[in-house]
Amino acid sequence: MTNDLQVESICAWADWPASTIAFCEARTCDFPAEPANAWSNLAYVLVGVYILYLARRQARWPLWPAGVTAIGIGLGSFAFHAFPTFYTEYADLVSMFLLATYLLAVQLYRWWQLKVGTAVFVYATVLLVSCVALWIHKDIGIAIFAVELIAATTIEAVLYRRHPHDQPHQSYRYFWILGVVFWASLAIWVMDLSGIVCDPNNHFLQGHALWHIANSTCLYWMYRYAMQFDWAKSNARARTT
Repeated sequence: MTNDLQVESICAWADWPASTIAFCEARTCDFPAEPANAWSNLAYVLVGVYILYLARRQARWPLWPAGVTAIGIGLGSFAFHAFPTFYTEYADLVSMFLLATYLLAVQLYRWWQLKVGTAVFVYATVLLVSCVALWIHKDIGIAIFAVELIAATTIEAVLYRRHPHDQPHQSYRYFWILGVVFWASLAIWVMDLSGIVCDPNNHFLQGHALWHIANSTCLYWMYRYAMQFDWAKSNARARTT
């Protein structure tokens, strides 16, 4: 640990505000500072581009933000692991908020049958509040992300219990896949962060890098699940209320 601190003290980014979190991979003064953790974010970009392709080909325009979000997460996380400061950590967490607030807005859109404009307003408001809170309280980013995800998941459970016949169990196939992949990858994330499974000097494969690769597929499973719903019909009902 002392050697790592000595290396970081002479890096170009050493004078910038320090990040509040550090994963297993040892940081270097090269670019990127954490090679395995940085380059593995290309998985998000590739998944995002594929989702945009699917949304265009299938004319499912309400779902294209899922692709943009995946790309944003990849770029934000790459920036943090390539140049680890609080500012890039902030960008990384904001990209995660893009995902959580998008999921929450989509769930509220379905639950309350909102107009598209109202759903966008909810999305922008929750995102802005999250970003401001993170800027003020620098160490609550993960907590904000968790609360937003839990809220979105809770709404999904409510929708399923209220309308079991409108949303048959088999329509939840991709939702269950998403859940299994997410929680499995989160377990890897925790083991890497806590040092349970950790080889700091391995710059080719890291637990956090595996988290990036596995978790990136969650955006695809989310898209596959969401494409089952008739968004145009939902919005038409909203306009009549």
